[in-house]
Amino acid sequence: MNKILILLILIISSCSSTEDKVFSDQVSPDLAETFNIENKKFAKFIVEEKEEEPNPSVKEETVKVKKEEKISRQDIKVKKIINISTKKEVIETKIDPSRTAIEKEGLPEDYPKELLDLDIDSKKTWKNYSPFYKVGEEFLFAINYLGITAGHVRFVTTGNLKIAKRDAIHFRALFKTSKFYKYVYEADDMVETYVSSKDFLPIKYSLVQRESNKDVDDLQLFDQEEKKTYLFYKRLKKKNNEVRNIEKEAYIPKYYQDFMSTLFFVRGLPLKKGDVYKFPVFTRGKFWRLTVTVASVNDEVKALGVWKKAIRLDTVAMPPKSDTKKQKSTISFWYSNDADRIFLKLKAKLKFGSVEGEIEEHIPGRMP
Repeated sequence: MNKILILLILIISSCSSTEDKVFSDQVSPDLAETFNIENKKFAKFIVEEKEEEPNPSVKEETVKVKKEEKISRQDIKVKKIINISTKKEVIETKIDPSRTAIEKEGLPEDYPKELLDLDIDSKKTWKNYSPFYKVGEEFLFAINYLGITAGHVRFVTTGNLKIAKRDAIHFRALFKTSKFYKYVYEADDMVETYVSSKDFLPIKYSLVQRESNKDVDDLQLFDQEEKKTYLFYKRLKKKNNEVRNIEKEAYIPKYYQDFMSTLFFVRGLPLKKGDVYKFPVFTRGKFWRLTVTVASVNDEVKALGVWKKAIRLDTVAMPPKSDTKKQKSTISFWYSNDADRIFLKLKAKLKFGSVEGEIEEHIPGRMP
């Protein structure tokens, strides 16, 4: 009976209030403090305001020195062949292309060949990418489940930052459940990512979840020089006070995204009907294989009180091979088919039903 009353309250009160759209930071934005990370090699991931550089009167010329490519003996497979005419042994050498490619890139010997293979498809995607982001831009989305506004997400973009010696852009999303949905489940979450402004590669990713049944702190650092990702993870299950801590490192490919940055990365692609883009999405030391298909460029979406012509992207994310219990994820995204590429709508098919997100507010921001 109580569940029926709660459901009725939710249905009657599903219209969001102004209070539902007010967000506040629930923790320090830098999880390095939470995990007490003191290792000097992580100091470069401290975020700094970028200083304006003076225009030099004389540009220094840089000389690129081509390093001599070396082939180690273990890369050469030796095969003996008997020459019929001379009856002499001839040594034929065959170079293992995968190992040679690893050494050519200056990567360690234990670097996975699988990541090099990922770069083949990803490189094609990045060749089509042009930087597209707007400093100061904001999106407010209503998240609807079973026809009820379950919560709101606010996306905010900031720039003029520096991290790990790279100019960076900051994307931040704050989510909290609606006032009346808290009877079912309460969440006050934050996710953010810093990406390099030049090639849009993630540098630092943070996830903070403060929910009815769990608290999660998730920090992922991407060292593009070492080609490694470092994970610091803590989860508290409130039911039994069970705590799980993980520290992990793993290799990353040259091209990749995280789940947050992907939303903004695709805006810089041509997005012509029929286009297919493939690249890995890294999370917690593992990668999902993401395929983005431009399904339509003429969808009609009602957003912000008017009908807009929209581009629909159908995405399929295949889970890591080691995660046999996880299933593929399918989500559709809609962006305005104009110069602004405004993020308008999303629809995800989950095992417990469909979840939709619709834009309610937009602050344009400015191109850098």
